Amino acid sequence: MKSITSILLCLLVITSCSSRRQLFSSQSTIHRENGWYHVLSGQTDTLSSVPIVASKDFAVLRLDTDAFGKYAIYGQVHPYYFEHWTSETEKAIGKQIAFVFNDSVITNSRVNCRIESGNFVITSHCDKKLSAIYEKLNSEINLSYQDSLSELTTKKLWQEANDYKSTLTDTTFLQTKGTMSYSAIDPMTGNGFNRYYAYNQVVYLKALDRARGRLSIKDERLFFSCKSGRELNISDDLFLFICSLFEEWNQWLDSGKYEITKDEQGLYTVVPIQSKDKEAYLDSLWRKDVIWRLGATPIKDTQTIDEAPKWAKWDYDLEKYYVSQMKYPKELLKKNVAGYSVVMFSVDTLGLPREINILTTIYKEFDKEVIRLTKELPHCLPCRDKNGKRMECFYTVYVPFLPQRYRNRVKADSIAEEELKHCFVEWEEQAKFQDEKRWSPQNYICQSLKYDACLLGEQQKAKGVYKIHIDSYGEIKEAKTLRSCGIPQWDEEVERIIRNMPRWTPAMHHYGKGKYKDAIWAIPVIFENNHSPHNVIE
Repeated sequence: MKSITSILLCLLVITSCSSRRQLFSSQSTIHRENGWYHVLSGQTDTLSSVPIVASKDFAVLRLDTDAFGKYAIYGQVHPYYFEHWTSETEKAIGKQIAFVFNDSVITNSRVNCRIESGNFVITSHCDKKLSAIYEKLNSEINLSYQDSLSELTTKKLWQEANDYKSTLTDTTFLQTKGTMSYSAIDPMTGNGFNRYYAYNQVVYLKALDRARGRLSIKDERLFFSCKSGRELNISDDLFLFICSLFEEWNQWLDSGKYEITKDEQGLYTVVPIQSKDKEAYLDSLWRKDVIWRLGATPIKDTQTIDEAPKWAKWDYDLEKYYVSQMKYPKELLKKNVAGYSVVMFSVDTLGLPREINILTTIYKEFDKEVIRLTKELPHCLPCRDKNGKRMECFYTVYVPFLPQRYRNRVKADSIAEEELKHCFVEWEEQAKFQDEKRWSPQNYICQSLKYDACLLGEQQKAKGVYKIHIDSYGEIKEAKTLRSCGIPQWDEEVERIIRNMPRWTPAMHHYGKGKYKDAIWAIPVIFENNHSPHNVIE
């Protein structure tokens, strides 16, 4: 509701079904992409020739009703175009911008202020037509194009943040963009994609280091001598946030489960104390202390994840992949050093990892291994929304590095490899459809098939055999007649049904890292005279 209100405050919407006569010259033959355009004054053709943003540049669209019960299309441009949209709407303050669809103006809106959120709304007096317009615009959002924009956006944000980091000195005033909070350093907020999260992380960590440099120990607790942010040349909100963190550290110390130590920079920090089962104990405490959101989160908060990403062998527990495939840093293994890394990466619509970032870690050596393993991830079944549409998401994983557990795993792997030499193991798992029974695909085809049995004449039945090619995402790649039933239109109908089948669970190869594979099925279909298609029920 907050985002919708902000849109309505920013845009005074003036709609007309006949606005084309007002904004286009009668002589105009210019074809315009669907999208938002500047309305120019003092010209025959009063629309700019180049769009501010085209429909392909939209991140998400939603069809809803406004306060008067009329249809409206609510949308947001892709984060990559946020700055451009903000700049262009600022230029248009006091003027109008128009939305063009199929070379007709659907709505022209007066801009009252710059729109930094990337949001917009499309309305019309002919609001019943907006449903069809919404479907068309939604189909123009190219997923591969969106993926490339997301990658460019993330690269740009981290490049800008790292460039800024290289300019920082001990006297640079530090302030996050927006009030400092955990959401300020999270890629997603309640208002959508946070384009300042990389910058804010750099600022926060630098400010934290300054503050830790002013810590001392009194009565076995941490003592922070600063009284305001001015002493550290940081903003007051940053100062208060860090103070609350130090207070939390002291609460950990009071529990008797933590101790004060110094990190590689010689700065005070708080770590779990040793116990008899040191690794298990440390691991349990680290898991509780990790503040980062774990698992899958949508890149666009206007979408909800209906199906989380799923890897062939590891399912949703991707931590098992890292633990089973890691190569422990040699020097840290020799010293028996334990630790962890928390990695965040985006999973694109092909189920592949992109834009890998280490959110927090204990030793940098762990980061290299986690990054290597992330890059070598086999593709997963990507996120999908409630409509079954592929979507990109962030994925965050906690990766523990526990030296003794690692040694035990290496030993167990060696024993397992030797045992495999003396036994047969089936590593392949065939593709599955719906209830996963053997005859389910055939039953689905037969139940969906309609035909005129009279075409058989005096024949009692006819049989066709049909090929189903399922790709590694569980989607139908090809439908083909291998042996005709003798009636071409029946063959064509079976092929149509196959092409429109719901998604399968793809075939899997379980050895090693595990991966999804293509699969081919040959399905017989029997057409009977005076009967429905032969339905096989197992």
